[in-house]
Amino acid sequence: MSSDRAPALTRGPLSQQALMDLYAPPKDSWVRANFVSTMDGRATGPDGLSGSINSPGDKAVFDALRAFSDVVVVASGTIRAEDYTRLNTPDEWVEMRTAAGRAVHPPLVVVTGSGDVPDRVLEEGPDFGDVLVALTEQTSQDAVDRLTARIGTDNIIVAGKDRVDAATLLAKLRERGWTQVLTEGGPSLLGAWVDSGVIDEIDLTVRPLALGGEGPSILTGSSEALREGQLLSVLSVEHDLMLRYQLSRDT
Repeated sequence: MSSDRAPALTRGPLSQQALMDLYAPPKDSWVRANFVSTMDGRATGPDGLSGSINSPGDKAVFDALRAFSDVVVVASGTIRAEDYTRLNTPDEWVEMRTAAGRAVHPPLVVVTGSGDVPDRVLEEGPDFGDVLVALTEQTSQDAVDRLTARIGTDNIIVAGKDRVDAATLLAKLRERGWTQVLTEGGPSLLGAWVDSGVIDEIDLTVRPLALGGEGPSILTGSSEALREGQLLSVLSVEHDLMLRYQLSRDT
């Protein structure tokens, strides 16, 4: 993957239409990962949460990426740590989603081998999207029964024998007509998905913060394979950089 020309720097903040133009997915089927990082590579702040290092500019891109997505996939550890609930679309993005034939609020898929999902995610609400849970064949029947009683059989996805397999899960999401997929992590899930070669694009906000010390990066895993990224766009808002990389699937 190569390009002779680097993309021009776009300066923000941007209007909603400008964000739509900049972040429109290039293909009908596209898998994105969205993360924020400090300039020294930390994916979380001193409190261990990514929310403490985001910014208004990062939030604007975050909302745009969700608006383009048929479904959002997040690992249960990140769901728990970041206090996720079911997803809600900001009012300014509702018309765009419905015009594209998407649900008002994107469904949330929780990835968990154990079947342990926080109650706050399972709770229904009138202004939130559906929740689905991706499990394995080895998830305990007690956990499956508990989840089925809360969200129904149709919202349970079995996608692997002893771990949730990325390619299997994405194939089952496509069967439901969900071809624009966004994952928000965490780092272990992104590492597994990059290692599996299923990620098309990484959207990374780099914040002008230096924390030092030890902490997670946006991606963890044991693979030694390199994935080359082609820079698609660069957005600067105040001193933040929002980078879009198309990721090579070569192994």
